Amino acid sequence: MATFLLIGTVEARRNPARPFLAGITVMLSGILLRLNGFLIAFDTGPGWSYCPSAPELLVTIGIFAAEVFGYICSTRRFPVLPREETYAQPAHG
Repeated sequence: MATFLLIGTVEARRNPARPFLAGITVMLSGILLRLNGFLIAFDTGPGWSYCPSAPELLVTIGIFAAEVFGYICSTRRFPVLPREETYAQPAHG
């Protein structure tokens, strides 16, 4: 829903910050979904406690890093974001 609100109109999609923010919200929702699985929804039962191990935290950080890497690669490879046109500057001399 937040992504739709960020890029739901043509004018919003033309603003370069909006697709970036939409991508960030998608990545954050993936992180929250992962955190929900092992911090909130996991019930150890009475008398037990749970703290995520280092590998579990590293997997979560790795998923986030992979999403950032995929976003960077896709925006560089495909015409997702509008590119600024560069013009040659006249030589001053």
